[in-house]
Amino acid sequence: MVIAEIKKIESSEKKLREFGFLIGGVLCALACLLMWRGRGSYRYFLIPGITLVIAGALSPRVLKPFQKAWMTLAILMNWVMTRVLLSVLFYLAITPIGLFMRLTGKDILNERLEPRKLSYWKIRPSNPHAPAEYEKQF
Repeated sequence: MVIAEIKKIESSEKKLREFGFLIGGVLCALACLLMWRGRGSYRYFLIPGITLVIAGALSPRVLKPFQKAWMTLAILMNWVMTRVLLSVLFYLAITPIGLFMRLTGKDILNERLEPRKLSYWKIRPSNPHAPAEYEKQF
């Protein structure tokens, strides 16, 4: 699944140019922010940022291995974080609700077996509808 998604990464010239401009622009913006705050580490972001922007403008094909690696990392992070977030949601939200329902004896889905019951069928009243009601279902 993940491998198939990685193989589907689009690397057209337009996508490579977008990659160079976007990532290079973000790195340059981060460098400007660091320079504005007086940090000396702005050079570590400015040089790669300018390089990506120039490569994206002049020769986007040079960026193909970087874009493939970047997108592969993004797909792998997506796979991991989806499982982490769903697990956290399950154990912090759904499990306490289920435990509370069990402690209070609630049976929302009517799954409790009752040996004295002859049938579990729900008898619904048959309401004859006029043919005009079928025309306006909602």
